[in-house]
Formats: sequence, C-alpha cells, structure tokens
Amino acid sequence: MSSDAQSILGNNEKAATGIDAIMAGRKSVKVAANVDNTSERGKLRGLHKELYDLIGGRAPIAETTPTTAVKAKLGKAPCNKWEWRQFANPARKDGLKLSHWVKKDEAADKVYTFSKFNKLSRVPDYKRDDYLRLLADDDWSEEETNCLFELCRQFDLRFIVVHDHFKRKFPPGTGTPAYKARSVELLKARYYSVWTRLSKARNEVRKVRTSGVDVTYRYDAQHEAMRKEQLRLLMGRSIGQIHEENMLKADLKKIKAQDAQLERRASVPKRDAEDASGNPNKKLKKKTAPQGKHSDSAATRMFQTTHLRSARLEKPLQLRPKIAQKVADMCEELGVGESPLATGAVCSAYDTLLEVVTTVVNDQATTETKEAAVAQLREKKARLEGKRQSRNRKR
Repeated sequence: MSSDAQSILGNNEKAATGIDAIMAGRKSVKVAANVDNTSERGKLRGLHKELYDLIGGRAPIAETTPTTAVKAKLGKAPCNKWEWRQFANPARKDGLKLSHWVKKDEAADKVYTFSKFNKLSRVPDYKRDDYLRLLADDDWSEEETNCLFELCRQFDLRFIVVHDHFKRKFPPGTGTPAYKARSVELLKARYYSVWTRLSKARNEVRKVRTSGVDVTYRYDAQHEAMRKEQLRLLMGRSIGQIHEENMLKADLKKIKAQDAQLERRASVPKRDAEDASGNPNKKLKKKTAPQGKHSDSAATRMFQTTHLRSARLEKPLQLRPKIAQKVADMCEELGVGESPLATGAVCSAYDTLLEVVTTVVNDQATTETKEAAVAQLREKKARLEGKRQSRNRKR
C-alpha cells in the first residue's frame, strides 16, 4: 500500500527502489550462482554437463565413516624379565649343555620340559652264553649280530639309518669269510627273530592286537620285499600305462554292471519278467480279471511249496468285505461247511465252487447296479414327460 500511495503522489523513485532492489537482488544471486558454477566447472574441464550435474556440489550418496588406526592396549603391569641360561637335557647321555631364554624367576634346577617326549624303544640285550645257546645262526656271525643290535639302540630302530651304517661297517664281498649283502628286510628279519627267541626263553612273548585278537608278532621278510617291489612297479608306471589301466577299470565296471543286471533278470519269475517287458495284453488281462479269481501272486506261490492241503480251504480270494460276506452266505445256503474233508477232489471242487459262487455274486451286484440306474432313468423320464404335458395344457 505504501508503494502504491507513493507512486500516486509522484514519489516514483522511492517506490521503484523496493521493486528494483528485489529484482537486483535476484539478478545478483543468479550472477553469483553462475560465477560459482563457471568457477567450479572450470576446475573440471572435459566433463559433460549431465555428469557434472550429478556429482558437482552435492554430498556423496554413500555414507563414509572416518577410519582411525586401532591402538594397542598395553597393560600397566611390569614385563617379565628373561635371561640367557644353560640347561642339560636328561635324555642325552653325552652331557651336552645348550643355552636358551627362560624367565628370570624360573627355578634353576627345573628339568628340561621337552625331555619327557624322548621315548626310546626297548631293545633286548643278551650275553655270549645266550647267543651261543639260543641265537647262533649259520647265515649270521656273532660280530654282525652284535653290531646290528648296537646300531638299533643307537638309532632307535630306524632301520633305514641302521642299514646305511651296517653296510659301511660290513661292506659286501670283504672280510673272511666274505660279508653278504644285507637288505633292510633281512636286517629286520634278523632283529625280530632274535627278539622272538629271547622272549620265548624268558617267557616274555611279545604280542600285538590285530582285529581284537592278541597274536605273536612275526616279521615276514619275503612278503615285505614283494610289497615294496609291487609299490615300485606301481609308482614307476608311465602316463600311457596309467591311461590304459583306467580304461580297463572302466570296462570292468561296465561288465560288472551288466552281470548284475543279468542276475537280477534271472532271479525274477517268468510271469514278472513278462509283465516288466511291457506286454499290454498281460497288463490288460490282469486289470480286467474278475475279482473272484485266485490271484497269481500270493496264493498261487504259496501252494507251489510244501503246505497243508487244508490251507487250500481257507478261501484265498481277494474280495471286498461285502462280496466276501455274500459268498459266505451263499455257501451256507448251498449247505457247504466251512471245513470239509481236505482231500484232493474236495479241494479242487471247493475251489471251483468258490469261483462259481463269486462269479454269481459279482453278476448279481452288477445286475442290481444296472437295475438301479435304469430305475433312476425311468423316474427322470417320467418327470420330464409330466413337465411337457403341463406345458401343453397351459398353451
């Protein structure tokens, strides 16, 4: 109102100042925005306008959280003090002393922790009298046997190492008489044979548990040598031999599958085999067979084996409860007892009678069903004729 009054009174300059100020303010805002946009876009030259409108001057879409390094939480308790100390391993017999770091407050006379893991095998010892009385062998000398047991004690029954040292001390072909070449299997065989003889003499039979039965341990050098030879041949196969073996295994698998299939087919009875072959006539005959006939499955197979003749009089028929009751009632009307004398002629006549009676009962049930359907159709026809006559009268 004040601006309109001033324009009427002729004071247009003051009136215009408000409008001009507003318009000037809008222009200044647009110019400033253009300057800012041009300055920002100048920094991102070569960028399309659409892409700049998406990313320029806006906050990032995904929320970002500042990442800070995790600081280690150190306790305020004082650190343990350690010292370099010598120790002796009680498992060693040479008195060697080594050094390691231990806590300062640890007892100086503490036994070395890892000495408890030094478990040695018990190698038997013997005297010269025992050797001459029990262990003498024409193939082994006393010197060789003594050296073998010393090496077994020294290297804790590591026979690969024992064999290497034994071969150096007794080179084959040297000595008088000449030393023989001893394989690892022969060294094991001699060691375990001596063990067995000493155990029997001292009543210390060494036993191992095999499949829940304790048996005396015996080493078979020949079997072990054969096993290693077979393993060497297996690992020395070429790529072609491996492929050929895989092909033979695949063929063998197919042959076994075919044999299993043939055995299954041979075990199935002839009737079941015909049904499984897809004979439609057989299936149709099985489906359309009357309900009173003896089935070819349970009852027939039962009578093919040893059985009591009276079992054939127990009506092995597959009938519905209502039909079975009607068959029993008709048999009572005919004067047929429930348990007649089970002779061959009686059983065959009884089976024939049951089949005839069952057929009659089935025919009666079918006739009753058809008659009920015919009666319903006649009633429906009578109702339709009555409706037609009433329509004609109304006309």
